[in-house]
Amino acid sequence: MMPRLLKDAKNLKRDALIITAHPDDESIFMGGTIAEFKKWRWRILCMTDCDARFNKRRQEELKSAAEIYKRNGSFVTPFMLGIVKKKGRFLKEEMLRKLKVFIRTHGKPDIIFTHNRSGEYGHKTHKLVNEIVKKSRLKNIYTLHFGIMPENGYGAQEAVSLSNRSIAVKRRAIRLYLRGSQKTNLSRLKGLVNRAMRAKEEKFIT
Repeated sequence: MMPRLLKDAKNLKRDALIITAHPDDESIFMGGTIAEFKKWRWRILCMTDCDARFNKRRQEELKSAAEIYKRNGSFVTPFMLGIVKKKGRFLKEEMLRKLKVFIRTHGKPDIIFTHNRSGEYGHKTHKLVNEIVKKSRLKNIYTLHFGIMPENGYGAQEAVSLSNRSIAVKRRAIRLYLRGSQKTNLSRLKGLVNRAMRAKEEKFIT
C-alpha cells in the first residue's frame, strides 16, 4: 500500500516506474524527485526508439543521466522498449503489448509516473504514452502536473519540494541532454527547459 501522500513515502522503500516517451523527459519533468527520493528503486522506461539517426546515442544519454542520479545516491535503472513508427505512426496495440510484457518480466511497481493527457506542452507522443499507460490498468499512477492549469480539473495535485542538492543534480542531467543529440530540439523549448531547471518543486496529479 502507498501512503496517501508522496512525501509520506519518501523515506520508505518503494519500487517506482517512470514511463516516458523519450530520454530526457524523466529529467526535465521529474528529475528532482528522482534525486530527492533516494530510498526508492527507480526504473526509467522510455517507450519509443526515437529517430533512427540518434537511436544509439540517445540510449547512451539515458544511461549517462541514470549515472548522474546514481552518483547522488539514487538507485536508477534505465530501459528502452524500442518501439518505432510503422508507416509514420506508432501502433497502440504494439505499445500496450510491449508494456505488459515489460511489467510481467520486471515486476509490478508500487507506483508509476507518466505523462499527463495534455502531453505537458501538447506533444503527441507524450499524449499517446499517457493513453497506453491508462489502458494498461496498472495502479497507483501519477501523471506530471507540468503544463496544466489548476482549473483544468485533472484531479488532486501533489507537490514534491526539492532540496538545493536535488535541484543541482536535476540540472546536471538536463544539461547532459542539452549538449547531446537533442540540442536542437530542446533549444526550441528553451522556456520550458528553463522553467524546469528553476523549479523548486515538482507537481503530480493522482
